[in-house]
Amino acid sequence: MPEQDPLAQIDDEDLALRMMEGEEGALRAALKAYGPKVKGFLRKQFGDQLDQSEVDYVFQQALINFWSKISTYDTDKGSLRGWWIRIARNAAISHLRGEEKHKSEVLEDPADYYNDTCGDVELVKDSAEKKRLERVHQFIHNKLVGDERTVALNCFAVGGDPDIVRLAAKLGKSRAYVDTVKSKVKKKIVEFVVSVDGNGRGKEK
Repeated sequence: MPEQDPLAQIDDEDLALRMMEGEEGALRAALKAYGPKVKGFLRKQFGDQLDQSEVDYVFQQALINFWSKISTYDTDKGSLRGWWIRIARNAAISHLRGEEKHKSEVLEDPADYYNDTCGDVELVKDSAEKKRLERVHQFIHNKLVGDERTVALNCFAVGGDPDIVRLAAKLGKSRAYVDTVKSKVKKKIVEFVVSVDGNGRGKEK
């Protein structure tokens, strides 16, 4: 007899209501049911940028936000797991940018935090944009090496400028060095993106 999926028994609305009433047992139930998925998402999405201790730290920050912002959750807009994953993504990006506001931030665009496809959050809805981002990610992995790849992956993860102080410490380099590498990789990425034609086909050289 096939083993029943324990997640099939989870009632997001019930869990959310119980957490809204301050019931820590409901938080523990959500942590048991969805915690591994959220942490797995962090490892998959940010494994190139965050080491294990940072993943654990970001997960803890996401858990704090998940608990403190539960009153903003709306079951009609998607799953509790998808919402928590979005919170974790925000916490990871804030950490990579060197921001501390994620500890108490309000979700900026609640409507965008509920898309939960096949148990995983679809971070980019537009297929053309998604393909373009995938090509850029492949370019970084296939064409860049060493510190350039590390810096580029951090820039890619946050969609802009990562925390230079954090990166310099991780690489054992000066901030000026990391700034120089960042400028170089941004130029290379821009040149690559420009080489992509209107049909979305990469023209890698």
